[in-house]
Amino acid sequence: MTELDSHSQPNSPLLCAPLEVRRAIYAHFDSQLHMFLLQGAVRLSPCLQPNLGDNNHAGHERRYPEEGAAEVVWARRLDSSWGPHWECEELAFATDDKPQNNPIYKLLFVCKRMFLEICDFVAERSVINITDLDTLDASLPKSGGLGSALGQPWSLFDLISPRIHNLNVTLRLPIAFYKAVETGDIKETAVDRPNIAKSIAYNNDWIQFWSNICSLQGLHNLHVWLDHDHESSWSEVKERPVLDPVFAILAREMQSRSSRCTGQHAQVLFNLPKLHPGIATPDTHFIEGTAPPLFTLQRRYRQRYHSQESPTGTSRVVGKADFPVMWELTLDENPDGPYMTLEEVEIYERGLWERGLDPTRELLEINGHMCFEQGYI
Repeated sequence: MTELDSHSQPNSPLLCAPLEVRRAIYAHFDSQLHMFLLQGAVRLSPCLQPNLGDNNHAGHERRYPEEGAAEVVWARRLDSSWGPHWECEELAFATDDKPQNNPIYKLLFVCKRMFLEICDFVAERSVINITDLDTLDASLPKSGGLGSALGQPWSLFDLISPRIHNLNVTLRLPIAFYKAVETGDIKETAVDRPNIAKSIAYNNDWIQFWSNICSLQGLHNLHVWLDHDHESSWSEVKERPVLDPVFAILAREMQSRSSRCTGQHAQVLFNLPKLHPGIATPDTHFIEGTAPPLFTLQRRYRQRYHSQESPTGTSRVVGKADFPVMWELTLDENPDGPYMTLEEVEIYERGLWERGLDPTRELLEINGHMCFEQGYI
């Protein structure tokens, strides 16, 4: 769906219907929507609502069910910048990267009054999902007022974003981005990834994104899902330098709202990959029990299959497990299925680390050649 291009008529005959009837019609809009930018214009597409907190995103679920399907398709899905919303990305685009429109959205452009009415309804009722920094930057209010983000006098973003109640931010960013934030060198960092290079150039500050989120005065729920796009462990990212300033900004805003008696606190949840016991430390990561008390911090098992460029330049799929690393071994040794759950393997490996043993070395001693061939270590 493009920017505002509504009919010039001030009112539609549909507006003669009672408000309750109109809102019942608007309720057919999807309860969760993706906002994204394409060629400088805002688009809306349905969200398939993947469960971001479960542990079913290892990568197997992205394979084509047909035997012999091209590995390049699997690799592309694994590399999606939309992360667990990879199916939403496929739904959002038809062939040749053209956006796929839902006919219900044509109601937006019946007339100007209906456009405004539907914008209010969407902002109030729908969960808005954003999966890249450029869209996040463009969709949040700016000090320049309406139209400042997209350079247009009247845009869908500008009308919806100030009144958003529920916002989900899913960011699968280049690991180089996080490293730049850790060291404070983000202004000099260039990364080859769509929808991020421009964000760095325009904002020059990771913190500014979160300051802009605080300007959403109607926000009730903020859910943030973070990861990087490399096969290395999430724990290679030092969480505290990256997120401590973010938590501080959000905490100040919550305290400010409380002092102004402007209503309930926004519920803030951060969903991050589980920490690797051999890498994470209390000084650099949010070890269990050290998360900020004002927020909820969830941990999940990370994607275990990744896209990798082959020497010939084609994409291929490699298995590279983050913590825990031994689960695939239980799959291969028992044709009837794993004899240990992923949770049980996690407990076992934590016990090894606590005793000063490296599970990777244990794997090498058990069956090193198989692990190397499958790429799990």
